[in-house]
Amino acid sequence: MDHRLRAMLEHAKQVAIDNPSRARNIRELSKHNLSRAGYNKLYKAQCGLCAICGERCSSFKELAVDHCHTTGKVRGLLCMQCNTALGQLKDDVNRLQRAITYLNGDTDQTWINGLLLS
Repeated sequence: MDHRLRAMLEHAKQVAIDNPSRARNIRELSKHNLSRAGYNKLYKAQCGLCAICGERCSSFKELAVDHCHTTGKVRGLLCMQCNTALGQLKDDVNRLQRAITYLNGDTDQTWINGLLLS
């Protein structure tokens, strides 16, 4: 193995050991074909705030890269709670709308298997 390649791999391994969050973030960015500069551009455009709730992440966490699971296109940056919520709702607009209806207290509607019964 080439000496430079070995040194790079050792450095990457040490980064993962010393700072697992940073290593994870580097992997996440590359998974979405997003550079650190691209992430920083999105972050600046969103003023460091979650694209959904508008809140700032705690100082020790970064905003997650949200993407369309069908196209892979990056949609924006989300806090952990909002990113998890979209994931739990399977990025399904209909589920989200039903959740909004539910939260608004509209109990006159009954849903079974995605069908509105009343």
